[in-house]
Amino acid sequence: MSSIFINFLLVVLPTLSCADAGFLQHSSEQGLTAEQLSVILGAIEDTLGEKHRRETEVRIAPLQDLLAPTLKALPNNEYGKFGSKAVRYALHRLFLQRHAWYVDALDATEESGNVTSTRILQTVPDQIQSLFESKLGARGLSAHEVAVMAATFENLAYQESIERLHSAYIAANLTMGAGHLTVEQVDYLLDVYAAGFVTRKNLTQRWLEAREKGIASLLDFAPKLYPGFVTLQRFMRGIRAEATSNRSTISNLEVTRIVSRFQDKYGRWQNSECDDLKKKLLSIEDDGTGRVSLAKFYGAVVNGIHQEFEESSEYLRALGALDETNPSQPRVIITNYILSPSNCLAASKYYSVCCLDECEDLMDHVERTVENPVATPEQLAEIITTMPTSVARSNHMMTPELRRRLHEIAATKGGMVPLHSRLLKQWLHHVYPRECSYPHLSNSTSRKRSKEWQKSTGLNGRASQEDMKQCIADAAGREGEMTNEIVWSDVDEFYVDVGASPTDGTIIFRNLIKFSVLFGVVLSIMYYLMGMAREMKDQTNDNDCVKYV
Repeated sequence: MSSIFINFLLVVLPTLSCADAGFLQHSSEQGLTAEQLSVILGAIEDTLGEKHRRETEVRIAPLQDLLAPTLKALPNNEYGKFGSKAVRYALHRLFLQRHAWYVDALDATEESGNVTSTRILQTVPDQIQSLFESKLGARGLSAHEVAVMAATFENLAYQESIERLHSAYIAANLTMGAGHLTVEQVDYLLDVYAAGFVTRKNLTQRWLEAREKGIASLLDFAPKLYPGFVTLQRFMRGIRAEATSNRSTISNLEVTRIVSRFQDKYGRWQNSECDDLKKKLLSIEDDGTGRVSLAKFYGAVVNGIHQEFEESSEYLRALGALDETNPSQPRVIITNYILSPSNCLAASKYYSVCCLDECEDLMDHVERTVENPVATPEQLAEIITTMPTSVARSNHMMTPELRRRLHEIAATKGGMVPLHSRLLKQWLHHVYPRECSYPHLSNSTSRKRSKEWQKSTGLNGRASQEDMKQCIADAAGREGEMTNEIVWSDVDEFYVDVGASPTDGTIIFRNLIKFSVLFGVVLSIMYYLMGMAREMKDQTNDNDCVKYV
C-alpha cells in the first residue's frame, strides 16, 4: 500500500505543479540566477555602499511576494518579461497600496509613451540607473528584477528619512551616538523631525541661521501649515511607545527604528484625513453619482460648514476634477478631487504622500481573480457583482446600460476586455463612482500643486468669496437641469504594453487542459484506492487461511 501512495505523490503532484507553473497561468520568467543578482547588488554596493546593499537585499523577497499578484495579471513581452510600462504600473500599484506614496514618473494615466528606469529612479546615481535601463531597454525585467528595483527605491527613500533625522538631531542640539536619550528628549526630537517633514524645511540651514529662534518658529509654523500636526505628534508618540515598550531611556538606534516605522505607517495613517474629507463631500453628493454641484461645493465654504473647498473652477478643471457635461451646472467629481495633488503632502524628493486610491483595491481583487491581462465581459460582471464588502466600501451600480457598455468594449477587442485600459477604468468609475476616479486622456490634466500651477498659468488656484457667491447665484433655480447622464468616451488607451494576450479560444483550451489534469488526478486517486482495497482483501484472505490451518 505504501508503494502505491509514494507512486501517487511522485507522478500526480509534479503533474499538477507543472500545470500550475506553465500554460495554466500567465507567467513570466520569475528568478534571477545567483550570479545575476550578485551583479545587480554589487553595482548597488559600489555606488551606494555596503549598508545600502544589505538593506536592499532584505527587502527583495517580501516585495516580490507583494508584487506577484499584479505581475501575474500583466502582459509579458516577446521575451517573457515585463516592459517599461508594465514595470511602471506594478511599482505604482505597490507604492500606493503599501505606503500611499505617489511617484510622479510611475503614474501610467498621466502621460503616454514609454518610461524608462531613468525617470523612475531619477535621483539614483548614474551607475544604478544605467543598470536597470539597459535591462529594460534590452529585454525587459523579470519579476525578481522588478522586486530589486522596488527595494532599491524603497531603501533610497528610507535613507532620505535617516538624513532628515540627522538634521533634526543637529537642530534639536542633540548628539547621535552619545548614549541614551530620555523620553522627553526623544519626543522633542521627533516633534522637530515631524515639523521638518510636513513643512519640508532644511533643518540644518535653520539651525545654522538661528538655532533656538528657528526651531521655535518651525514648531509654531507647522500646525498652521498642517492643521493635523497635534494629531501627528500623538501618532509619533504612539510609535515611540510601541517600539520601546515605554522605556524611560531610549537608544539612538531605537530612534532610527521609530523613524523607519513612521515612514512605513504614515501614509495609511494619514488617510483618515482623506476619509473625513470624503465624508464631507458625500454629505452634499448629488444622488449617489459621486459628484457634487460646484454651487454646493462653494456653498459649504460660504455658509461656514466646511473651509477646505476653496479651489477655483479653473484649477479644478486643470486637475480633472470638474464635470462640465452640463456647462450651466458644473459638478466636482469627488474621487478625482480626493486624489488630486491639492490633497497630497510633498514630503520627499522621491514621492508625495497622497490619499489612498480605493479603486486600486478593486483592481487588485479583479487581477487576483482573473490572473490574466484580459477577461470576458461575463467574467468581469460576475467578479464585480460578487465583490466582497471588505474590498468595496459601497454598493456597485451595475445597470443594464453598464452591462451593455462592457460588452461593447469586448466587441472592439476580439471578445475580451483588457484589464489595464482606459475604457475599463472608465467603466469601473461608473460602476463604483465613489471609489474609482474618472480617467481622462493622457496629458489632458495637471498634477501640479496650487502654487506651482498658479506660477505656470498666471491664474488663481483659489476661488474668492465673490467668485463662490457668483457661482451659487448662477446655479439658483437650475437644479432641475441637473443630469445623471453617463459621461462616456470611446477613446481607449493602454496603461501597459499590450503583449500576446490569450484569446477566448486560448482560455477555452486552457480550461480543457485544466480539466484533463484534474481528470488524471481523479483516475490516479481511484487507482490508489483500488490498490488499497486489493491489498486489504489479500491481507484478509491470508488471515482467513492462517485461521483455518
